[in-house]
Amino acid sequence: MRKQTDIRGESRRGFLKESFALAALAFGAGNAHAASGTPMTGPRAARMLTVMAATLYPHASLPPALYSSVSAAVLSKANRDPPVRQMLDSGLLELDAASGGDWLALSPAAQLGSLVQRQNGAFFQFVRGMTALNLYSNPEVWTRFGYGGDAWSFGGYAGKNLDDINWLPEPAAAP
Repeated sequence: MRKQTDIRGESRRGFLKESFALAALAFGAGNAHAASGTPMTGPRAARMLTVMAATLYPHASLPPALYSSVSAAVLSKANRDPPVRQMLDSGLLELDAASGGDWLALSPAAQLGSLVQRQNGAFFQFVRGMTALNLYSNPEVWTRFGYGGDAWSFGGYAGKNLDDINWLPEPAAAP
């Protein structure tokens, strides 16, 4: 059996282990958050980003762990880039402040409404872009959507019967 790798070249199993470990770390530390404007690090930020990712790109077939891997990637990027960290902190704190202190306590419709109000801001655009990139480049997501992945690693599309459209219904007879 051929070892499956993701876009970074690591094994699928390694990627999933890393994702689940980051999600467990993010969610296992509790729900501490100081509303005094302190940086949004750790479990609260991870939970908010996970819910935000699932709200922006909802798929009933995707488990929360795949959305958690997105939040881990966003936080990782923010931890490497101080201006991004500041923008992320400000955006998450603003979501909480605008919702009366706890954005996660809002109904899903109210959470969506809060995000729609911020859709033109840098924070929203950053999280939206990171979510799209990290969610839809994940081979586990591909599997759940029935996408076999890139053809390049298998020699390209030529000769793979991609012109076979037997899945379409027969056309109606001409009158």
